[in-house]
Amino acid sequence: MNRSWPPWDVLSSRQNLPQLRAIVESPDKGITPEALGWLSRLLVLRSCGHLEQVVLKCAQGFVEAKAGGPVRSFSLTWLSKSRNPSARALRELADRFDVDWGQGFDDLLDENEQRLRRLLGNLVDFRNHIAHGENQGVNRTKALELSDA
Repeated sequence: MNRSWPPWDVLSSRQNLPQLRAIVESPDKGITPEALGWLSRLLVLRSCGHLEQVVLKCAQGFVEAKAGGPVRSFSLTWLSKSRNPSARALRELADRFDVDWGQGFDDLLDENEQRLRRLLGNLVDFRNHIAHGENQGVNRTKALELSDA
């Protein structure tokens, strides 16, 4: 089976994210500070959700392209159980494919004094607080930084 890469679901998930980022980055004059706060929180939710979907769909697409039979069925069943995209969860997923992939992922997160590791942790933490109705106080600048990472 010949499939395009990246999977269509990844491209679809990515389409609306730049539009939301642009609104938060350069809001129209009619957007109130309160509305901009909500849009900033939405950007955090969407950015984390996008990351979660990219990881899931890319892993599934890789398995579909490389495996067959019961190995494919087993792998896809396991992969359907999506988790928050924390550094630990992503490292565990990478390790399941290849230990060197997991180490490479850790190396990437640890570059620049662990900047990506911190931002990924903040993204997931803020997303969870916002999704559970807690007023997390994510401002525009932080939302843009998290989305960019």
